[in-house]
Amino acid sequence: MARSAKKYINSEEEELEVLGFQLCRWKLLLVLLGTLCSFGFLLLFLYWFPEWSVKWTCSEVPLRDSWILLLRATDDFHSWFRVRVRTLTAPGSDPLGFPEHEETRVPT
Repeated sequence: MARSAKKYINSEEEELEVLGFQLCRWKLLLVLLGTLCSFGFLLLFLYWFPEWSVKWTCSEVPLRDSWILLLRATDDFHSWFRVRVRTLTAPGSDPLGFPEHEETRVPT
């Protein structure tokens, strides 16, 4: 990746560093195999370290293409948070883009 996908969010109290990721199937398969070999201890370990969990199962992408966000507080503790991206559609719009038919229209 030529450009860094790292962005910053500023508020009055703190600043957050935001990185975007997408799931990578081969990395996810390796973590699954490691989880099976360690009888689940790897999964417990990755639960307590979300930055390692994301970096071991995902690949870094620009924020507009991301499915998972990794947030890091830039305070003294440097806490990491993992967040899934959810897309909301506008009321009345069809998320799949199908045209409305007279039979399927719901009366309001």
